[in-house]
Amino acid sequence: MEQLKFIKNYNQKLFCDAFTTIRPFKRTRSVGDEVKIILLRDGKGPIEMNATIRHLHTTYLRDIPEYTFATDTGMGKELAIDLFCNIYKKYGVDANSIQFQIITLTHKR
Repeated sequence: MEQLKFIKNYNQKLFCDAFTTIRPFKRTRSVGDEVKIILLRDGKGPIEMNATIRHLHTTYLRDIPEYTFATDTGMGKELAIDLFCNIYKKYGVDANSIQFQIITLTHKR
């Protein structure tokens, strides 16, 4: 089962029935897959939840609409792209040159 880790719960989205996340493209990820959502918290234990992938959309950061960044990160497009570039630069990845997936998930209850 794939693990999707979150350091920050933008817009408190992880506590909604359905939510999105934007992650680098992964060929083995499919609609219907179950994933473990892990919210890491400073000084506290992680919160773990199970979710199911309901929709996948593969695209480049520059092609993601402003409203998707707003609902996913709580930021405008320019700030969100800067955020992704800074996150993945630590791993030697140019986020502007790789494909990402907008993943829509629902919690397993």
